[in-house]
Amino acid sequence: MSKEVKLGILAAVSIFLAVWGYRYIKGQNLFEENNTYYTSFPDVTGIGVSTEVTLNGYKIGAIQAISINPQDPKKMDIAFNIVGNYKFPKDTKILLKSSGIVSGKILAVSYGKPCQSDCAESGAYFDGVPVGLLGSMVSPEEISNYVSSASGELKDLINNLGAEGEPGAVNHAIRQLDEVITNLNALTGNLNKIATTSSNNISATMSNLNAITKNIAANNNQITSMLNNLNKTSEEISKIKLSNSMDTINTFVVESTKAVELLQNTLTSTNKSLKELEGVMGKLNDKNSTAGKLLNDDALYKDLDKTLDNLSLLLQDFRLNPKRYVNISVFGKNRPYTYPEGDPALDADILLDSLRN
Repeated sequence: MSKEVKLGILAAVSIFLAVWGYRYIKGQNLFEENNTYYTSFPDVTGIGVSTEVTLNGYKIGAIQAISINPQDPKKMDIAFNIVGNYKFPKDTKILLKSSGIVSGKILAVSYGKPCQSDCAESGAYFDGVPVGLLGSMVSPEEISNYVSSASGELKDLINNLGAEGEPGAVNHAIRQLDEVITNLNALTGNLNKIATTSSNNISATMSNLNAITKNIAANNNQITSMLNNLNKTSEEISKIKLSNSMDTINTFVVESTKAVELLQNTLTSTNKSLKELEGVMGKLNDKNSTAGKLLNDDALYKDLDKTLDNLSLLLQDFRLNPKRYVNISVFGKNRPYTYPEGDPALDADILLDSLRN
């Protein structure tokens, strides 16, 4: 065999292996049955050409191409290849889900019952269903079981929450909250009773307020006029020269101060005179003093009265008979005193009456 033939055979094998490897990388196996199907999603973030297509977690194919839907630009069409003799019913769903928490996304084939005769042919279109992270990690059945179990536990917890004998701060707080609500209900009942009892008073008060409001509205013009007059009066008062008024007030204060001082001096003098008069009155009331004896002692009064009577008689006798008391003799001896024929003292009462008359 010549070198040219060997070189041709090697080139043909190389080309075949290159094509087969390229198709294999894209998910197509030239030695097995290959079927192409289509689906679409509004968002293809996380997937691309050669992304795995799985069935129950087993890789059965890969994405061949991704393009924009010509009828709806908001959708992305995906063509994927299934390697092997797999048959899918026409209601098959293609799930776009995550293969793990940190890994990328994959396409998962999902259907209910396998088909027997009425199966989808190559080139068929399947509905695409995006699945969230939780739905990717846990199946709907498991989620339903978890929810049912959690609901039962939560129901028991809620039913026993705050029950007597249940430990924990939350249960204690709920029991206290129940007491608070009971007290609030009692308080609300008392307030309702008070409101019912006071409804008549409130109605009367509102009626009075309404009457007052009507009265104010009826006398609005008079009130406005009164306010205007008050405003004018205030303006006139503000125009008064306060300096002159203050001078007048200061003068009045000075004069008043002087008058008060004069009055104080007068009161002081009067007080002094009253004290002296009080002393005199005290002496007059004192029976041991001379003035008191004159006022209170009848004997002293009678003696004094008698002395005055005798003095009057003496002066009367001196007036009538001066020679008895004054005897002037130039020659000879003094003449002796001549007693009167009658003693005027014997007729003192008559004499005194004549003198008084």
